[in-house]
Order: sequence, then C-alpha cells, then structure tokens
Amino acid sequence: MRTPKNGIVDDKIIERMLEVMQEKRISQQELVEYLGLANGIFTNWKYRGSKSYMTYIDKIAECLGVSKSYLISGEDEQINRDSITRFEVEIIRMLRELDDRKRELSYQTIKAFWDDEKRLQMMKPVS
Repeated sequence: MRTPKNGIVDDKIIERMLEVMQEKRISQQELVEYLGLANGIFTNWKYRGSKSYMTYIDKIAECLGVSKSYLISGEDEQINRDSITRFEVEIIRMLRELDDRKRELSYQTIKAFWDDEKRLQMMKPVS
C-alpha cells in the first residue's frame, strides 16, 4: 500500500467511501457517530492504512446507502429483473416522469421511511 502526495493511503475502498460521502454530503464525523466509534478512527483508515473498517463494512454501506459489494469491488450488485414487482416498476416509471426537484423530494421521502424502518429493526430485541 503506498501513500500518494495528498497523504491519503492508496486504498480503493476508502476512495469509494470518500466519493460517496462527498456526493451525499456525509461527514467523517457523521459516519463514525453512526458506527459508534471514536472520532480519530476514520483518520486511521484514511492516512495510516488501518483496515479495521472491514469489521464495519456492512454498517458503513448502510450509512452511505450503497451496497457492500460496491464499496469492496466498485461494482454494484445486479438486481434480478425477475425479482422486481410490478409495483416497483410503476414507481420507477412515475419517478422518471417527474422533474428533478420532485424526484429528489420523492427520494428523500422514501429514504426517510427506509431509515426509520432500519432504526426500528436495530431496536428490536434479538431472540
């Protein structure tokens, strides 16, 4: 693993994390808080080459709203066309017909429901 001039360790997973975080305006602080980790941990991943993030890769992907597969390989998991319901196809069709602002609002609304569901699932006692 080499360190380029910018000091960031040459690590494709970290690069993808930073890219998604920038796109979605998620700070390093927000990510580590979501993971329940100490503030300096991201610095260890980014500048010191620590790979301890692999322990949290599922939660990192969840926080960033991408697949674990994307973070690790750069390729997203393919959705099997046979598994998409007619309802989901209809939602996609409707979203495509909206202007950008309404599409973004729709996304934010759906994401809020999804985030809420994930929080509820995390709160359920493990049996």
